Amino acid sequence: MLAACAGAGPADPPVLPADALPGRAEAARTLEAADLSAAEADPAEALGVLDDAGFAGAVERTWTQPERRLRAEVRLIAFGGADGAERYLAWLRAHVGEPSGTASPGTALATPAGAAVAVREPSGCCPKEGRTLFVTWREGSIVVVLAVSGPRVRLRDAAELAPLLARAV
Repeated sequence: MLAACAGAGPADPPVLPADALPGRAEAARTLEAADLSAAEADPAEALGVLDDAGFAGAVERTWTQPERRLRAEVRLIAFGGADGAERYLAWLRAHVGEPSGTASPGTALATPAGAAVAVREPSGCCPKEGRTLFVTWREGSIVVVLAVSGPRVRLRDAAELAPLLARAV
């Protein structure tokens, strides 16, 4: 379950259990705002958004399912309140395809409530690059980001994993 994240001081990052998703789980790692913003097209803008939204802490864990050639990377990003989480979620959804290309909006998932899917197709520069499905939603003051990738990843993969993850957080 998620650890509480509130107040202006340093907070413990959310908890992301190893059994939240099927497959082999890597060790969870704590992320700072600089870690989250580094992969964005405009790291300074991303850092400003995180700061303005009241970033409190984040954790990341990756699961792999070798038999399905599937990888699921999850980030739980905590904010001082639900308003800040909603502001960051809106910014994230507007920038999900950056910097490595564009992502087209997909359909909403039935569960978890408010989840939206964006699809980033391979850019063609790397023959091993596959498509990535980004599922994002908010649980109170926590933004949940599920990135599912693999050579044959489909919307049903994200639709299968997102409710499992939602039950764990």
